[in-house]
Amino acid sequence: MADIKIDSDSGKFKAGADQDLEVYNDGSHSYISGVTAGQNMVFATRPSGGSTTAAVTITSEGRVQHTSAIANSCFDIANTHADGFGAHIQAGSGTKYSLVVKDKDNNERFTVLGNGSTTVAGAVTATSFTANSGTPGFTMTETDTDPDSECRIVNGGGNLIL
Repeated sequence: MADIKIDSDSGKFKAGADQDLEVYNDGSHSYISGVTAGQNMVFATRPSGGSTTAAVTITSEGRVQHTSAIANSCFDIANTHADGFGAHIQAGSGTKYSLVVKDKDNNERFTVLGNGSTTVAGAVTATSFTANSGTPGFTMTETDTDPDSECRIVNGGGNLIL
């Protein structure tokens, strides 16, 4: 099989009846571009013994949608590098969202805003929970594994309003 070569930074490989798929390199970056407005970019895979299916879709609005064949999972981040991030999400500022986790019914369950404010809808289960590690601080600590044990609220300073 022969290679298709375009020996310039201004040349593009174009495909489709309207030549609306372009693959090119501008000398600094490589691009795969769908040039027709409103069309999604779909990356498909074919698992062993299966049929071709969309794995990642980039919508015409720029949203990334991932479909996973792993049961009960829609997005997986795997990091095998010991010193790396499992997930690094950097977005939003002030009261804009940095991270929103929703359930299957589109209800917000966990949100982090750009200013660090965090909201959890539902129960938080932990053996130790620190809301603010500075002074004043707020710490809830379970002192016993007995389900009837007490929960202590320790205020390191400032006003504590319950």
